[in-house]
Amino acid sequence: MKHAHIFISLLMLLHCSSGPHEEDSTIFANQPTVGDETSVSTEPPSATGNVKFLYSTNESFKTVSKINLENFTLVKNISTGKTLDILAASDDGNFVVVNDRMENYLTFIDTKNDSTKNVSLSVINITDIKISKTSNEIFILSSDKQMEVIHLDESLAISSQEVISLATDPHKIEVSDNFVVLFGSSDTTLLYFNPSTPSSINQAMVCTTVTAAQFYATDKYIFLACGKEFVIFDLENNTTRDSETLDFTPLDMIMNASHTTLYMATVASSDTIIIRNYTSLETPITLSETRASVSDLSSIKMLFYHEGEADTTPKLLILSDEELVALNLSTNTIASRYALLKDPLKIHDYKDALFVTHANSLGLLTKIDVINSSITTLEGFALDGWFDR
Repeated sequence: MKHAHIFISLLMLLHCSSGPHEEDSTIFANQPTVGDETSVSTEPPSATGNVKFLYSTNESFKTVSKINLENFTLVKNISTGKTLDILAASDDGNFVVVNDRMENYLTFIDTKNDSTKNVSLSVINITDIKISKTSNEIFILSSDKQMEVIHLDESLAISSQEVISLATDPHKIEVSDNFVVLFGSSDTTLLYFNPSTPSSINQAMVCTTVTAAQFYATDKYIFLACGKEFVIFDLENNTTRDSETLDFTPLDMIMNASHTTLYMATVASSDTIIIRNYTSLETPITLSETRASVSDLSSIKMLFYHEGEADTTPKLLILSDEELVALNLSTNTIASRYALLKDPLKIHDYKDALFVTHANSLGLLTKIDVINSSITTLEGFALDGWFDR
């Protein structure tokens, strides 16, 4: 997969005009605070129902595109930094941030009016950015064994910035309500802390051989796949709850909404994947599996989805290099499958449609209407920013 940083996306909200770039301690205040885990929406003043938008980076054109998912059109391209890298969004939908990896600042985008403000950073070589569930902290991880934290007050003005030295070199952040977890260090160490007290870091050795490549965190546990070593770590009690050696290397993990079953996917052959599920997580682990044929497997991403309001059984979506497959786990059958254009990156769902982002320097987004099985694409939207110059 090429140039994944060119097109990184999150579902967000609303529309208006963009403002000038500036740098000060105030970010955005008095914004709407509605949303859920995977997307954020708001009610426009003169409309009924929620409207969701997608924000994506266009590094080649130094912009962030805003796309209306209701009518599948480009709203605008927002001018940002020169070398865009990592995009993150607050859960409450108030703001989006993106860093400029060469000029070393963070651009905040107010999602109500798309105005922007820049904040200088002290750390360099950034590997990940996450925002706390309360939207009061922004965590910026550096490969130089450092983490910068931006603290926001209730009005979303910057109250302070601090740089914290780390004992190891993690490169990924996972955020839940009660914990922030840093993982992926070369010595397999796990670091974690309460979001409001980032300087009080706990440390644990969870993997015995290789760095954790796949993970999933809840408010109590973090699930880690370190090659074929599978570990469930209890964050509250600072101890390993369960561990075992698998006969496969997981390529992705996902958990159901009730947090009772963890699904792990791996490639069984050139065109078949195995879905393993670990059930009854509060009791000893039990293991079962199902198989699905998916074309061109070199990577896998998964998402749970209901196909229309009448669908009471969620489907497990499997995104591969050129195909999206909906798997019915209760019957162990493929419910539907869709051929895609190349280099898909992520899956998003909104109403009765699925949206797949692609690694494409000119901008490429696929919409799948699951009711009538139609597929449409929005291409070249990044070019708007080029012509505006």
